[in-house]
Amino acid sequence: MQKMGNLDYLFLARELSALEGGRINKIYSNGVFRLKLNKNGELNFVVEAGTRAHLTKYVEEAPEHPSDFVMLIRKRLGNARIKSVKQTNFDRLLSFVFDAKDGLFVLVFELFQNGNVVFCGSDDKIIDALKREKYSARILKPKQPYSPPPSNKKHPLEITEADVPEGKAVSALSKVVNLPPFYLEEACSRAGQKYDAEITDKAAIVAALRSLFDETKPCVYYENEKPVAFAPFPLKKMGAAEPRFFPSLSEAADAYYSSVEKETKRGNPERKKLVHLLETQKTALAAFEEKEKEARNAAEKIYAHYSEADDAIQKARAERKRELEF
Repeated sequence: MQKMGNLDYLFLARELSALEGGRINKIYSNGVFRLKLNKNGELNFVVEAGTRAHLTKYVEEAPEHPSDFVMLIRKRLGNARIKSVKQTNFDRLLSFVFDAKDGLFVLVFELFQNGNVVFCGSDDKIIDALKREKYSARILKPKQPYSPPPSNKKHPLEITEADVPEGKAVSALSKVVNLPPFYLEEACSRAGQKYDAEITDKAAIVAALRSLFDETKPCVYYENEKPVAFAPFPLKKMGAAEPRFFPSLSEAADAYYSSVEKETKRGNPERKKLVHLLETQKTALAAFEEKEKEARNAAEKIYAHYSEADDAIQKARAERKRELEF
């Protein structure tokens, strides 16, 4: 399954600027974060760290018991207005700035593998994080200043011929260019360069890298009616695969991931067994909780008459003792 990269989030952030002025209604999380928004109608924005972030029309059932972290954000951001949506440092970072009744707040989605959600105040100090963590270059804990992860790679638009290294194309470029292999392959295809061959035309590589920012025409590629890739623009590397175009990258990503998920569910019997087992356990848990409630009510009734029962027991013991003495 394709995972969204920093170039995707650049185009996505541009699209999401249309949300500015809208409001947040609620936040949910069941492994996938969902913001329920309102801008000329209801919208849902989903975030799955390490994989994707986009608006969606496929909404899963909300969890019954939100986490303390989600409850904190709900409390601070109730009906807050969206001030801006932006990408940070051309990285897999999306920040939503909200104007709430208590001031400005920032919700940062770190979309790396095993990513995070960080909730900050207007002073960029962390209020809390979904996962409190400590790294060599930064600390994600309350009251600490928020800072994004450092990067030593160059933006593709800053690359010059002198920066292009020697070596096998995709492998060599990945060490200096801040792009995932998926888009380095596309740049090589546009430059007429084989992925695993020595770089022969550095000028063509530089021009190809810059061309990735020229066009916006979101599409999903299909083979045998199954989605195999998507992008903010047509991909030369996909060859004869059939592209279908969409009005926005969110819609293209939504079509891709919803279709892949359906295929996964349909073609994975083990997953079906696990889903069935989970549902069975949920039913059993509900029944157990009901029995526990009944037992607790019975215990409370017994405790309410404890003194009366204790008096009756003591009287019975005294009566039994007298009978034995006679």
